[in-house]
Parts: sequence; structure tokens; C-alpha cells
Amino acid sequence: MSDPRLTNKRFLIAKAETTPGIDSSPTSVNGLYVETLTVKKLDVKTIDRNTIKPFMGSSAKVVATSEGQLDFEIALATGGNAAGVPTPGTTPAYDAVLRGCGMVKTVSATAISATAQGGTLNSIKLDTAASATDDIYCGMTVLAEFQSGVLQAPGVTDQAQIKLPATDNIATGSTVGTSTTTAINLAVTASADDDFYTGMSLIIAGQTRTISAYVGSTKVATVSSAFPSAPAAATAYTILYNDDYYVGMAATVVHFSGTIVSSGSFISTVNYIYLPASLASANILGCDLKITTGAVTEIRRISAYDTVSRKATLASKLATIPTSASTFKVTEIKPIIASNGTTRLVTVKTPYKFLTLVGGAFTLSAYRLVIDYNGTSKIATVTPAFKKAPTTTTVFSFNPFVKYTPSSANHISNTFYYYEDGALHSFIYARGNVSFEFNNNAIPVMKFSYKGLVDRYEDGAFPSFDLSAWVEPLPINYDNTQNLIVNGFADTVMDKISFDLGNELVHLDAPGADMIYIKNRAVKGNVSIWSPLASQVDFYSAIINAQTNQVSFTHGPIGNQISIFCKSVQLLNPSDSEKDGIQMLGMDFNILPTGTGSNDINIILQ
Repeated sequence: MSDPRLTNKRFLIAKAETTPGIDSSPTSVNGLYVETLTVKKLDVKTIDRNTIKPFMGSSAKVVATSEGQLDFEIALATGGNAAGVPTPGTTPAYDAVLRGCGMVKTVSATAISATAQGGTLNSIKLDTAASATDDIYCGMTVLAEFQSGVLQAPGVTDQAQIKLPATDNIATGSTVGTSTTTAINLAVTASADDDFYTGMSLIIAGQTRTISAYVGSTKVATVSSAFPSAPAAATAYTILYNDDYYVGMAATVVHFSGTIVSSGSFISTVNYIYLPASLASANILGCDLKITTGAVTEIRRISAYDTVSRKATLASKLATIPTSASTFKVTEIKPIIASNGTTRLVTVKTPYKFLTLVGGAFTLSAYRLVIDYNGTSKIATVTPAFKKAPTTTTVFSFNPFVKYTPSSANHISNTFYYYEDGALHSFIYARGNVSFEFNNNAIPVMKFSYKGLVDRYEDGAFPSFDLSAWVEPLPINYDNTQNLIVNGFADTVMDKISFDLGNELVHLDAPGADMIYIKNRAVKGNVSIWSPLASQVDFYSAIINAQTNQVSFTHGPIGNQISIFCKSVQLLNPSDSEKDGIQMLGMDFNILPTGTGSNDINIILQ
């Protein structure tokens, strides 16, 4: 008697077909890291004969068609290298099965970095070389570097403070035309945005006043108390940032820099690196190590540091093995919680590891989600609003990315091999549907449902099992899942959200054609959030009036980030519930295509 075949020994592999319906011969490198798996190996549709006969009993059935059904879940994560290290711009290992659900892929393997043409508190105007395609950057995270330079000595031994340069102010210029003691005509180069300078300090001839109002069209700044005399034309002025101007940004400081050691008995690897002798006494545990050579900058947290050997162990692997020519910076980035416009002292949420000294390099920056983009004007609308409007010196950047969007034509098909402890079932011409689920305190998953033509059933040994290239998913929680916007409402607390591509799969078996095809797509979804007050947002009016607006969010830090962006979403079917004593509001989504009809939903890996 042979041993029983076990249900816990299974393996699913899939590969895109070059010609639909022709076995693409997937191998172990096409293995899928599935969380759940249900396979209906043979589903037949029959024709009843119902023959008339002079006695009771069944009639024979004729098998008309047969197909297979595969339902499985895969954790949603970014693409990575062969060691499973998140690598922006790298196609994820589940690429074939996602594209087999009628989606197309766009890859940008290099970062985009340039200098802005200016902007407002709600937008940044990209450079002239930016894409001319509307909404191409929607759902992507842009990094805006508002200021960089060298620090002053803070004057106090407070490692939670840095002092910005003496030139840190928002504007300098000379008055024009005729001003009064309370209405000052600023230079023609002043901001065109109303109230842009409101709350800031205006300094003229050594006198400081607070700007209480500002009209962008006339360039007139009204001050809260009168100057001793009306400034004459061409009088120099300075406008200082108001207190807490930088709150909401992040301050990055460079503590150390140099060249990595990788020679003799001190060979650096992707897991740990050796630093020069100058860092022998520095406790850099918890700092970030930034590799500044190579095509893509890599940043990893230092999880252990030996001051004797100067071995820095990294919290996650590098994508590229460093060499003795690799340069590095040891940095820390901290959220800003306060800033003083007069002293230029900036306070961060938690202290830096080291006291920041005069001459230390710093950068003030902010990550923002792009929610609208005009390819003609190059203006990208962002959320949340910037604390400081981008200028013509603001450097912006987008990480390398992979984007998936639905397609209405030229759908690929897959070949699946399903190994089941000694048996092999294969399916060809397979196409499917996918839904995305994000539940609090769980990992995000993609739920696939595929139909395929039954091809083979035979004995088959397992291929090699190596899923090292798969990136580990990040759990859904406060730290990882951010920037949620539902119908324009950004102050949302979410319990769960899901999106369903809504593909209608059809098996056509007719003379001349035996195939699985996608008949239609109707993207939908639902969300459960804390129930807001009407003064915060009126979802009920939006539903009654059939309004459409965006739904979007990000999951994970930049470099290992997934974002979901839907530009035109109609809310439906509100329902009340309770969770942990909290009033919850549930709503369904009807997600509509816009433009060319291929952007119902955008899944972007950055």
C-alpha cells in the first residue's frame, strides 16, 4: 500500500503565455507565494439527453464543456531583488497573475528628480520636461526638498533642536509705489496667492510688524499695527516665517559621511557594512545609513553597531553589495513639531543621537501624495497641503515605480501548473479577476479568481521551491497606512477598505474557438471608517447627489510603498455599525473610468 497523498504539500506556479492558449511551460522561478489556495480541477457542463423510453431511469449526459477554477490569495507587497529586498522600479513576482486579470504595467526603473517651476500650498509645478500626459503622476508620492544647507550652532545643548541659517526667511525685496503705515506695497515678485504671508513678520527699517492680511493680486500686505511712517518706494523689507511654519515637514541631518571599508578581514555585505575609523566611538545605533553611490540611493536603518570593529548591521538587506569605493552618509530624519520664526530654532519630535553643530548639513522636506496632474501646465495637486509653497529652487523627486492600471483590450493569459503531492494539473488560456483587501492589523491581500482550460493531469514531482525573491508584506496600521482620502475627506480613520476589479469571465467553447475571455469590467469596492459629523463631511449629500470624487491612500514608507488611487468614485449604500464602542460608517464604491477609460484604479509600487 502506498502512502497517502497529503493536502498540505502543494505548489502553484504560473507564467504568461506568449500565444493565448499555448502552454508557456512555467518553471520553479514562476512559483507563487500564496496564502490560501482552492482548486476545482475539473468543472464540466453537461447536456441532458432526456431520451424517451418505456421504463424509468436516468438518461445519459453529454459533456459539452470543461474548465478549471483556481482561487488563491497573495500578499500585496512591492517588487524586490533576488534576495527579497524591496527595490523601487522592480516588477513584483506576482506580475503575471495580476496582468492576467486585464491589467497593464508601466515601469520607470530610474528616479525622476528636477527643480520645480514654483507652486502653491496645494500644488507643485514640475519642470518643463515633466510628462505631458494628464494624471500620469496621480497616486504617486512626490518628495519636495524646500531647503538645504548648513546649520548654525543651536546655542543650547538640546539634541531635539537645530538652528537654520541666518538667511532663513521667506522673502526679501523692496516696496513699490505708494504705501501707507498699515498697507505695504510689496515687490512685483511677491506671491500671487491671497493670505500667503498672513501671520508672518514684516521687517522694514528695523521695525517688525505682523502681517494680518495679504492680497495676491495687488501685492498689498496689511499689518496688524501701524509703522511709525509710511515706507517710501524702493524701501528694503524682509518677511520672516511665522512660528511653527515648518511643522509637518521633516528635518534630515547628516551626522557623518565617508567611504565604506570593504577589504581584508572587513568585507562589507548586503547585511552589514564596516565604517571608517572616525566612527569608532560614535553610537549610531538607530540612525539611517544612506548609500550615496549607484543608480539608486539606498537607505537602511542601523539595527546594531559595534564601536570596536565598526560593523553596522542593517535592519534589512541592501539591494547592491557595497565596495571599498561606496560612499555613505549617516543620517537621521525627524518630524518637526515646532519652529521659531525669529530665532530660526526648529524643534523635532524626538532628540537626535548627536548634538547638531555649526556647519552640519540639513534638508527640510515633505512627502506628499499627488491627486491631480495637468500635463499642459505641469501642475501637480497634492495632499495634504504644503506648509511652504514650492519655489523655483525647490527640488522634487519621484522614486522609480511600477504602476498597474486596467486595460480594455489585448489581455494576456496565463498557464498554471498545480502540483499536489505527486500529481500535476495544468490549465491554459487562464484569465481572472482580482480584489484587493486592506483590513486593519492584517496584511494586505490580493484575492484572485481564475478560470482556465483543463490541459493535463499526470504524475508530476514538485519543482524546486524557492520564493526568496518575494518581498515580505507590511501590516496595515497607523505607521504604515496613511494619506487616506475618501470623497475629498482627508481626516479619515479606517477600519477596512477593499477594491474589486469586477471582471466578468466567460468560457467560450464553440466551433473554431475554445477560450476564456474578459467580457466586461466594473470596478467596485467598499470602506468602513469612523463615522464623521456633518460639519466635517456630509457623505449622505454626496450619495444623494451622485457626486464623484477620489479615493486614495498609501501603504508603507517610500521605497517600499504601495498606493491605491481612484480618481472618480461614486459612494453608495451607507450603513451604520459599531466596533469597539465606536460608531462606524460603511459605504460601497462605484469606481468609474475617466479619460481614455484605463484609469479606474491605479496600483503604484514606489
